[in-house]
Amino acid sequence: MTLNYDEKRGFPRVNVQCDIQLTEVSSGDAFTAVCHDLSGGGVMFTSEKAMDVDAEYELVMEGGMGTPPLKAKIRVIRCDAEGDAYQVATRIQEILS
Repeated sequence: MTLNYDEKRGFPRVNVQCDIQLTEVSSGDAFTAVCHDLSGGGVMFTSEKAMDVDAEYELVMEGGMGTPPLKAKIRVIRCDAEGDAYQVATRIQEILS
């Protein structure tokens, strides 16, 4: 039996289109990016700013309709130029309260 790529993932991806707030842990620089998908293990988003691999950020994604915001510490695992922006893949390091 063969499995397609998505079925081999530890966590399923959920497609989302929303703004997220990011703060670089080392410098405190804050900016907004656009989230494209979310899973139990990571977040992928588009940023106007290039991000270094292994850099750590605090992420805040606002909830809606009674859902609290998601706050997490993330680590960049990939940052690829895509037109005038960057597609950034991250791993969730810790869920923050």
